[in-house]
Amino acid sequence: MTIYPNSSAPNNSARCCPVPPPPPCCPPPCRPGTAGNGLAAYGGLYNATTQLLFFTQADTYLPVSLNTPMSARNVAYPAANSLMVAEPGDYEINYNVLLNANKAVDAAIGVRRNGAIIQQTRGSQTLSADGSTGLTFDARLSCSTIVTLAANDVLDLAIAILRTLPANLDAIINGNANATLTVKKLDPIA
Repeated sequence: MTIYPNSSAPNNSARCCPVPPPPPCCPPPCRPGTAGNGLAAYGGLYNATTQLLFFTQADTYLPVSLNTPMSARNVAYPAANSLMVAEPGDYEINYNVLLNANKAVDAAIGVRRNGAIIQQTRGSQTLSADGSTGLTFDARLSCSTIVTLAANDVLDLAIAILRTLPANLDAIINGNANATLTVKKLDPIA
């Protein structure tokens, strides 16, 4: 179903019409090329394998490896671990990361736009003891926000250990659903 303004509806309100619309629905171009066609732009990345993180100093962001592209529309994958939006607009950005370490540390994560952290996407958490063994510490870092992006903005996901980097820190991010970054363009209101 596609929503087209209907001149016979009260106050020219919207009504669902099949494609192609029968009378009295207004035919396109109410929203040419976008109405009823799903999202105008979307895409994402995930890491298919477990990745080791090698932090060399506190408060310095490292890129999260996201080596597998998801289905995309008007989103490209210009370089390793990154995606590029083709259209300007408001986007919903989501990420999800499960971080495991051998020490309780404070971790921060965020999406970078053209190399700079987007503040609305930055989150931090202290890893807590894993209940199954008590020998490891875990944190699930996730975000869902809406950000205005320009055409050709390049996004990647980056992580840091905050304040103090303990000696002999072993940190990993498990694969598949434990390391994801997605974007969805929100259609403008017609």
